[in-house]
Amino acid sequence: MRFPNSPLPDIKVLIAGGCFPVQDNIKEPDLYYQIVRQKILEECGIHLSIDILRYEDIKSCLELVKKKVAASKPDFLLFHMRAEPVLPKVKFYNVYTDSKGRLKRSIRIFTKVVIRIAGGEKISKRVVPEKSLGKFHNCLRELNYLLGILAFNFIKMKKDHLELIKEITGYCKAKDIEPIITGPVSRPRSYFENLISEKIYEFAGRHTGKTQEQCLNLLGLEDEKGEFLFCKDLIKVNEAGHKRIAEMIFEQMLQMCAFRRVI
Repeated sequence: MRFPNSPLPDIKVLIAGGCFPVQDNIKEPDLYYQIVRQKILEECGIHLSIDILRYEDIKSCLELVKKKVAASKPDFLLFHMRAEPVLPKVKFYNVYTDSKGRLKRSIRIFTKVVIRIAGGEKISKRVVPEKSLGKFHNCLRELNYLLGILAFNFIKMKKDHLELIKEITGYCKAKDIEPIITGPVSRPRSYFENLISEKIYEFAGRHTGKTQEQCLNLLGLEDEKGEFLFCKDLIKVNEAGHKRIAEMIFEQMLQMCAFRRVI
């Protein structure tokens, strides 16, 4: 429906996710939420105001969402479940930096640090990048995930993630915000990272199904035309991946009550 002689109606959307909404190797018009914004404008005559929140930790996520909601008062919360906060804590052996920028190493069981390994050298960056160093390094990474899964690390992270979903959906209901929950994208560079992404979507889908909501399934390596959906690093989603996800979110938004009220 178009509104040629009146100001465009406005719907506010808060997006909570990781680097996906602000991916710097994709041109801005090709980012999924920009595609959704343009389609909504062209087909419905509605302007979407977008606010983006990046979260890195499951436990602090809800408080960050509450602060953003208080400031922006959105009609929709597009909440992306992420594998990134889960993956480091699933690993059996971890390399990380503390608050003072010192390199630390530890072993985790049920996500708790049970052994701290001697270390402490200063590094220039707060985050230690994980670099692909060939097949041997990839094998070690996969073994690390396997040992972490055997140490029940994923079970604990599954509980934490499921609790977050319950809190987010409950908070949205209390604030009359319409939630759109998405599962994580696939992780083709790693068997265990991909498996963890699939498991996160699986239990998220079961929970949202019980509460009459839907968790969008973003998993998949190719679109309907057989086009690959990931960049060369096999982590970031490419332009075809953004377009595919935009179509799913667009269709979901059209079905939501807040949208129907405006149209």
